[in-house]
Amino acid sequence: MKKAIGIIILGLFWCNSVLAVSLPKDVVSGSKFTKSLTGSYYKKYGMQVVDKKDGHPVRAGEKSIRFEVRAGDCGKDKDGGWNDCEKDRERHELSGKYRVSKGERWYAWSIYLPNDFINVYPTSTMLAQFHQEKKHVIWMFKNKRGGYWVENYVPKHTIENVKILTKEQMLGKWNDILINVNWSHKDDGFFKVWANDKLVYDFKGKTKSKGVKTYFKFGIYRSWIKKYKQYHKVNEVPTQVVYYDEVRVGKEKKDVVGNLPPNEYKAKIEPAAAKYRAIVKNKIDSSILIKAEGPTKEAAEKEAMKICIGKSIQSSFKEACYVHYVAAKPDYDM
Repeated sequence: MKKAIGIIILGLFWCNSVLAVSLPKDVVSGSKFTKSLTGSYYKKYGMQVVDKKDGHPVRAGEKSIRFEVRAGDCGKDKDGGWNDCEKDRERHELSGKYRVSKGERWYAWSIYLPNDFINVYPTSTMLAQFHQEKKHVIWMFKNKRGGYWVENYVPKHTIENVKILTKEQMLGKWNDILINVNWSHKDDGFFKVWANDKLVYDFKGKTKSKGVKTYFKFGIYRSWIKKYKQYHKVNEVPTQVVYYDEVRVGKEKKDVVGNLPPNEYKAKIEPAAAKYRAIVKNKIDSSILIKAEGPTKEAAEKEAMKICIGKSIQSSFKEACYVHYVAAKPDYDM
């Protein structure tokens, strides 16, 4: 009897040690992760911790996680409960060991799609998801026709699909995703998503099923492989590579965003807040009155003068433009 128990314990230990993945705190915190399937099909290239010094993109710190899925990367659970190959799927994906039955939690991850990333629609490509123990997936983040979409699948069918990032925003840039969720099978639940500090999705209602725990998964997971092959008349689906960094789980926001530097992409696409207002008039044409705003006095003046000169037809009129007023915008107007 003792021998049998010892064998079982050793078996469980071996299984956990094989499936467990060692990830640096530079990249992940708040949860340990294992391979999504218990089989041994995982390829070495499928999931790698990579380094900035080797030319890989990194959001913060020195390292990130690189996932790669090639044609035929399908496996199964050892107990036969799930088989990607039989169900027309391919993946390299990690599952979080941190499980939650109810209450408020915060999750964050940064995602990077290389410029040569190939969209494989109509095959479904999932790039992060929230699942339930021994039950259906509830929240999915997909590439779809391009970009990044959040899909609400809580009642076991899709009730909402919302694009939170475009294809142009995704390719060749880091994007920061932040989730604040109240896990509940009742109407007091909520699921909020920020992309690069902008609230892009705000759902109120049931966020999970009753009596089960939720957990986070990320990587590359492709479903309905045949659809792409039939639509494009090819024998296999192209290889896809995706990077993740700053994968965090916590009970408070500060637990998941503390390591993030300013988002360089956000700074490029969102102009600085206008804090100053300039008024430009014309000495010759009294009908010209231009108002413009900018992050500095100089920027506000420059913008207003440019508009005034553009409105003046004769050169003498252009030279007659002058700054009448420039000052900080009042607080009530910001």
